[in-house]
Amino acid sequence: MNMAARILASVLCSIVVCAAAGAPWRPTAACAQETYPNRTVQIIVPFAAGGSNDLCNRLLAEKLREYLGQPFIVVDKPGPSGAVAISYVTTSRPDGYNIFAAAGTSAGYLHLTNPSFGYSFRDFLPVAAFARYPQVIIVSKELPVKNLADLAAYIKKNPKALSYGGVGYGGGDHLAFEMFKAAAGIPQADVPLIAYNGAAPTVSAVAGNQTQIGCLAYSAVIGKQIQAGTVRALAVLSSKRFKFLPAVPTVVEQGFPDMVIQHYFSHWVPAKTPAAVIKKLEGAVKKATDDKEVREKIERMEIEVEFLSSSDLEKYAEDQVATQFGPLIRKLGITIK
Repeated sequence: MNMAARILASVLCSIVVCAAAGAPWRPTAACAQETYPNRTVQIIVPFAAGGSNDLCNRLLAEKLREYLGQPFIVVDKPGPSGAVAISYVTTSRPDGYNIFAAAGTSAGYLHLTNPSFGYSFRDFLPVAAFARYPQVIIVSKELPVKNLADLAAYIKKNPKALSYGGVGYGGGDHLAFEMFKAAAGIPQADVPLIAYNGAAPTVSAVAGNQTQIGCLAYSAVIGKQIQAGTVRALAVLSSKRFKFLPAVPTVVEQGFPDMVIQHYFSHWVPAKTPAAVIKKLEGAVKKATDDKEVREKIERMEIEVEFLSSSDLEKYAEDQVATQFGPLIRKLGITIK
């Protein structure tokens, strides 16, 4: 039976069932689940085109189209900490045709930094994660420090002499370095954040010593600058060494075990999206991560492929917000207007 015949059979069946019950017929969730997808699906990326999130999702979109038989297109909706994309997806119909392409867990804590932002994880359901990447702390090569202990000591001897760069206020970069400052006993005001519009301008600013420190989600752009020696990497914020920066010690090795921050590229859909739709998407994402070509292309971007199921993604995201970012935001009173 072809697709058109299946749709017609489903509609006729639901009409018969409703008629028998004496109720007017309306399209049901069951119909939507059985035929999903039957039109173009949008993957909403909260950053500008050309970044790692955008490129990885374009690779995945090709495979999802192949597996599920309908176009999957990437739509970039950049905005502060993903707020524009989050608002767009959470206010769309819960039918699986608008997918939020998260990088990290900002959707779970933006309402804590900005009380006027009315959305959080309660407005989403997890689909799956497909790749991971760490945060990395870099410094200007002119700064005489070789590790995090050196950096903390230098800041304390030279209060208010340094600044750090990251991508936007209230995002993972901002919160990660504030976590370091809190752990090292550095007053919040001593090293202010200079917010940039992307990783590339942030790394360039550190290389040019316009800001002396950078705390960034790792990407190949950063890796090239580290390898070229234009900036110095002090630490990766992970529990084990990162395969693309094997010479750079972790925060655990340097005595900051509470600074382990694992980020994932993941997919989320609006709350009340039918479970069968989520299951279908989750299975397709798993199949894509098992594809050798996809894995090789993602790893060429210096990102590690790792699949998390819907339930594992939910646990990871809730734990990170509840045990790391949420307490930090409340303790330091971080607010974004």
